[in-house]
Amino acid sequence: MSCRKLKPLRWGLLGGVIAAGVLCALGFLNQPRQSRQPVALAPDIKLICVENLGKIDARLQAFDERQLTTANTPWTLFHVLLGRTRDFELSDQNDSKKLTCLTWLLQDASWKPRYEGMPFVRVTHGMPTFAVREEDKAGVFQGHLCQFLWVLTECGLSPDDVRVQVSSDQALTLRQLMQNELSLCTPYSDLSWSLPVAVRWEGRSRWADRFGNEVTLDRMFQWHISNRQNSVACFGTHYWIGLACALNSSGKQISRETRTAASTQLGSALKTARQTLTEEGQFPLEVGTFPLDQSNARQPAPKDRQTMLSHQGHMLTWICMGLTDDELAQQAWPHLATRWLLKEMEKKESFEWGGYSHAIHALRWYRKRMSALDIISP
Repeated sequence: MSCRKLKPLRWGLLGGVIAAGVLCALGFLNQPRQSRQPVALAPDIKLICVENLGKIDARLQAFDERQLTTANTPWTLFHVLLGRTRDFELSDQNDSKKLTCLTWLLQDASWKPRYEGMPFVRVTHGMPTFAVREEDKAGVFQGHLCQFLWVLTECGLSPDDVRVQVSSDQALTLRQLMQNELSLCTPYSDLSWSLPVAVRWEGRSRWADRFGNEVTLDRMFQWHISNRQNSVACFGTHYWIGLACALNSSGKQISRETRTAASTQLGSALKTARQTLTEEGQFPLEVGTFPLDQSNARQPAPKDRQTMLSHQGHMLTWICMGLTDDELAQQAWPHLATRWLLKEMEKKESFEWGGYSHAIHALRWYRKRMSALDIISP
């Protein structure tokens, strides 16, 4: 089951593009919060970590070797970009020629009617933006503001060097497109992707929304942490990914009070995730939505393997973003969660790009974090 299919249960991403694709590599994953001094893993944890790292490279290689074409939708291609964290080659379904994914998405399909007879860049309130279509069962467009832009930040693209063709005679930089999408954000929006994009790419200390109201990064943080119950996509995990990612990337743009409030909320979520992890290393599906809204009746959670794998990947992503080096070195639970995910990915079953790409992305984050510790992959 894909991420966009995980409906809320009430309980709660040419020269300039090609060059950017070359630069878009694993090393550009944004740095998580880390300890000041290098730390070594506890001996028992090191054994699990070595086992995990020995399997991760094979999973990543198998994912990277899968072939895609221009027949795959933008939603699928952006998820694969998230999993690979770099540009890759596509086959043109109508031609024998090869082209890169970023070239196809940002120079062609962005403004030509390639999917459902429409481009996926639209004019919204007089501004070009990536089109948003919530509950898009066809899996074509982004389901949330700035979702595709966030994927591109994870790929390490420069917002000023990469341009998106929005019509036959107009191209915008990623920064301009971002500013358009940010102007649509309100205190009631799901800011799970918009907040980290703003933290990473928005160089201005303040800007105006489409109504002329002043917005700052600090204010966006406050909106996000006050709007927890309305951010329930993928069982609430998008919220935590956005919060952890934004905290990792932010500096003096936010006040001490706001950082403390956000860090406290994230710390509480990490504690709950640790306490609810099963002995096998699985995160129960309900965990992403904590704290649960007890006033709402809970529908039965899906139990299919693809949903559980997707949920584990989503959870592990924000956990790898949120834990410090010391915590990763001394606590076994994130390593057990990674081991569970790897075991599930070894099983042969139908393949779904959305959830599986998030799982691969989580493994890249885990490997990135482990590279900072005293551990050598076999």
